[in-house]
Formats: sequence, structure tokens, C-alpha cells
Amino acid sequence: MMGKRMRKVVGVRAEQGDRSKTERLPWGFRTTLASHALSGSGVTLEHLLLFPGQTTDVHLHPDTDEACHLVWGNLSVAIGASTFLLKQGDTLTIPRDQAHQIKNAGKGTAEILQALSSGAAESIDPCAQAIRQAFPFLWPWR
Repeated sequence: MMGKRMRKVVGVRAEQGDRSKTERLPWGFRTTLASHALSGSGVTLEHLLLFPGQTTDVHLHPDTDEACHLVWGNLSVAIGASTFLLKQGDTLTIPRDQAHQIKNAGKGTAEILQALSSGAAESIDPCAQAIRQAFPFLWPWR
């Protein structure tokens, strides 16, 4: 048939059970749906629930771009000196090595789908990154 393509889906099969990983964090919950550790994926897909008034820590991903899609709620996202206000249905991309922080600016729990361009995404504090850059011999595996 013209116009239709068949795709083979590779990854976790339903019969393998739920292989997602949920973490309770100070600001809400993060469920990792796909990553190298879970499914051998080259990307990371996460589902975040950010409680009202809560804020993530300032962090960056040194080797990973990030895309955040706001499923529900309102967010304020600080990237460097800029702040972006997101409403339901908005998507924002954050380039690698950019310090950022996400705040729930609404009255209800915000729901976010987040994709990272690495299956082994690393999230670090920007101060730690500055120390790493100043003293690379302390992290010989990087």
C-alpha cells in the first residue's frame, strides 16, 4: 500500500513487565520510561510530576540536549538569564551545557514529558561542572 510504512518496534516488550523506574524527589516524581540502562535506548524519556510551587535544582546536562513538553499545568523555566513561561501543550528545548531550573507556576501538579538526547543522560550541578572543568584530572574517566 502506498503511503503506509511498516515499522518494527524494538525495545521492552509488554510481556517483560513494567521496566520503568520511578523516583520520589523533593519537588515531585520522576519516572524514567526509556534509557540505556532500562532498554538499551540511545535516548532517555521521562515523565515528571512537579508539585505546586516546587522547583527543581539548578542543573545542566553536559552532553545532552533536552526537550520538555508540558502535558498539564503552567511552568516557569529559567535557562541562564532568560525565563520562559509555558502553558499546557507548550514544548521547550534546552541545549546541552545550559544551566536551567523548572518551577511549577500553577496551582495544580504539573505533568511533563521530557526527552534527553542520550540514553545515559547525566545531570549535574553547574558548580560541580565548573570544578570539573578547572580540575579535569580529578575525573579521569570523563
